[in-house]
Amino acid sequence: MLVGDCLVRARVDSGADISILSSAVYDPLKQKPGKVKEINMQLADKNCVLKGIVTPPIHVQLRKHSSREGICVSPIRPSG
Repeated sequence: MLVGDCLVRARVDSGADISILSSAVYDPLKQKPGKVKEINMQLADKNCVLKGIVTPPIHVQLRKHSSREGICVSPIRPSG
C-alpha cells in the first residue's frame, strides 16, 4: 500500500468509518500533510483514550485503486 510517498504494509478494512495510521509510519513521510485537528478516540475499553491527529486528505493507493483520504494518525503498534 502506498500512503503519500511511503510504501507500507498494512491491514485494510474497506468498511471502516475511519483509517488509522501509526505515527511510526506517518513521521518518516517526506511530505507530511499537516493536521486538520487533534482528536481523542475513545476505545472499547472505556478507560482507554487514544490521542492523535486528523490529516487533510492524502493520496492512498492499494494496487490499482487509489483515493484521497483524511487519515487519523496515532501512536499505535501492531499486535503480536
